Amino acid sequence: MAIANRIMMPAMHLNYHRDGCFGDDRLVAFYRERARGRAGLISIGGFAVDPAGAGVFKSLLLGLWNDGFIPDLRRLTNAMREANPQGKVACQLYHTGRVSPSRLTGLQPVAVSAIPSRFNPEPLHVLSTDEVAALERKYVEAAIRAQEAGFDCIDVFCGVGHLIAQFLSPVTNDRTDRYGGSLENRARFATNVVAAIREALPGVPVLVRLAGSDLLPGGNTHHDVARIAGLLEAAGADAFNVTGGWHESRVPQITGDVPTGAYAWLAETVRAAVGVPVAASNRINDPDVAERILRENRADFISMGRPLLADPHLPRKLIDGEPEQINHCIACNVCLDSAWSGPARCLVNPSAGREAEAVAPPSAARKRVLVVGGGPAGLMAAKVAAARGHAVELWEKEPRLGGVAAIGDVAPGKREYRWVYEDLVRQVSLDQRIDVRLGREATLESVRAARPEVLIVATGGNPVHPDLPVPNGARIEVLHAHDVLAGAIDRVGRDVVVLGGGPTACETALHIKEHGSLDGETVKFLLVHRLVEPDELRRMAMTGIGSRNVSVVQRSGRFAKDLNKSVRWTLLESMEAAGIRSFPSSTVRSIEADALVIVNSDGEETRIACDTIVVAVGVRAENRLYEEVRAGMRELPAFLIGDAASPRQATEALLEGWQVANSL
Repeated sequence: MAIANRIMMPAMHLNYHRDGCFGDDRLVAFYRERARGRAGLISIGGFAVDPAGAGVFKSLLLGLWNDGFIPDLRRLTNAMREANPQGKVACQLYHTGRVSPSRLTGLQPVAVSAIPSRFNPEPLHVLSTDEVAALERKYVEAAIRAQEAGFDCIDVFCGVGHLIAQFLSPVTNDRTDRYGGSLENRARFATNVVAAIREALPGVPVLVRLAGSDLLPGGNTHHDVARIAGLLEAAGADAFNVTGGWHESRVPQITGDVPTGAYAWLAETVRAAVGVPVAASNRINDPDVAERILRENRADFISMGRPLLADPHLPRKLIDGEPEQINHCIACNVCLDSAWSGPARCLVNPSAGREAEAVAPPSAARKRVLVVGGGPAGLMAAKVAAARGHAVELWEKEPRLGGVAAIGDVAPGKREYRWVYEDLVRQVSLDQRIDVRLGREATLESVRAARPEVLIVATGGNPVHPDLPVPNGARIEVLHAHDVLAGAIDRVGRDVVVLGGGPTACETALHIKEHGSLDGETVKFLLVHRLVEPDELRRMAMTGIGSRNVSVVQRSGRFAKDLNKSVRWTLLESMEAAGIRSFPSSTVRSIEADALVIVNSDGEETRIACDTIVVAVGVRAENRLYEEVRAGMRELPAFLIGDAASPRQATEALLEGWQVANSL
């Protein structure tokens, strides 16, 4: 099978279906749009081969354990083939094994061995040797159904700690039959599945999605996986898509603190062990990084999941020479966290999962739309309103667009957040249908003089500055987190207390603590020449030599509680590893000349040496213009979006901008 280009989209659990079935056209519309984007290969799934292995997190996978699923799948593949006749579509076969909760499936989870997962600690049914053989046949039966439904390729999932990975790993496989013990025996289930599919469907390519390393103590290393890949190739695998480790690993794999392309070495290791094409995966959201991996012969093609969620037309834009129009994935993990319990969402692409309604056809009534505020919500509203054919003016009181998002990339692990505003600013600036006015502050009088037919107010919020009882003569400087992130870190002293425990407070604390840490080239030099002991080098890489003393104090008991789960744990672990002191459920009792005295919910006092207080206790909506217009121009349709309505996450702010403009 030849694919048109070297970009593939891996299967993603999107939760756009119900009870293993499509239910409506949401999934079809989603993948039709990705097909229009002209990726060479798109894999869809996972499709559970057995109902006992269909549960994942808080939802069910798509199903393929009987013929009743075929009509929906044929409708899907037909729609994709119509959208892109040159595109190829793979069906990913799946079984979650021990992590499949009975509360979702109504069935006891089955497992390789009686070793429960921390994600699902309930009792397990250990598969007998005969049951394992029967399950191998279910994979083959599902593959035959996939071919009947019009798929071009079968994708066998062997990653993230689900059933086949559970067979492969010594962490979860303590069997004593022919499926346990040696690496060859542990790989037997996987190789039998691949060989049986190859025999049943000799003309259909078999792709294997393989974890390049378990990233678990006592688990398979990259060397072990290279041997496993060789066994799978001998069984009939035609290509590999190499991902990172297990979901249960404590090593970050797809969050923003992982460098782009950081796991390409796993694909390179497998590629050196086999003679078939290998895709690199995980944290490849920059086309330049993808191109470098290919040019250096580290992989044969690139697996891009979240980047094509963020922009389904990324491949087409590269092919057509329009890289400036790409909407970049920022590794925020909103998609992953939302899919745990509901439909997957995308921070930078509000239309993801809403393809059937987005963007609405051009409006029959062209209106003069005035957008006030050039932050993300306002930029999104202007972009979508222009796409719908309206005449758009965008006013921003500052000399540049971007709003507070322009400093959102400063904190550790958030460097790619710059794309939130860079992409929107570039797209709006290139759109000749949008008249951008910088340095233009809106008032009731100026809005009235502009005579818009629709007003969208996206004036953001202002940082909250609490009154702090700093005594006269105290050697303490008070800064706001926004000031520090905007470049005032040189004003930060050595003993720092951050007030507030939300994401901004925690990220600012880590930014301060890591300021002055060693850069990658220096770390490499010291490591190669063994100039510093490993533990000391690790500390220097994290916080430098003369790092500041940083404490975080907040009223509630949970730090960064509003942050996405899959990102929050990495942030908190980084704070702990960096030596940041955390004081939950605490308030300021008094401020001395060189210290802060706090008291916790048990009445215990703590004195913290302090020469700098950094305030990060939230923002307050800036909605005065909106209220003035409502009172003075009642006839003007006006919308309030983003932080101007009430402080919220960027996902909601961008969605509001998209929805309001799409409704005009």
